[in-house]
Amino acid sequence: MDMIKRKWKSLMAAANGIYLMRTENHFGLILLGVIPLGIMFFYFPTTAAEKAIFFLASSIPLGLEMVNTAIEHLADKVDKQYDELIKNCKDLAAGSVLFSTIIGLIVAAILLMPYLLSY
Repeated sequence: MDMIKRKWKSLMAAANGIYLMRTENHFGLILLGVIPLGIMFFYFPTTAAEKAIFFLASSIPLGLEMVNTAIEHLADKVDKQYDELIKNCKDLAAGSVLFSTIIGLIVAAILLMPYLLSY
């Protein structure tokens, strides 16, 4: 029973992490791009595999944005003064979000292009 309580506590902490992202602007911006694309994937007769690839490709930037936010919060807690190493860590985390977002958009474009061209 104790193990079930610990698992439940972990699940609730993870759900709280997702809930905390509601105030992050960049998370919202990524969602602003993902939602219309997701609607397009259901509007066009895309295959289940294409939908799955899209959702996988769009979940990576969202997950990385959560990691980026955690790194930024932790770095700000450790040292509020300017530090080149902390700046580089923040920049690398932000860069991973940007990179994965660009790749996700390319994947979505490749998957949707045949449907858009035949429309």
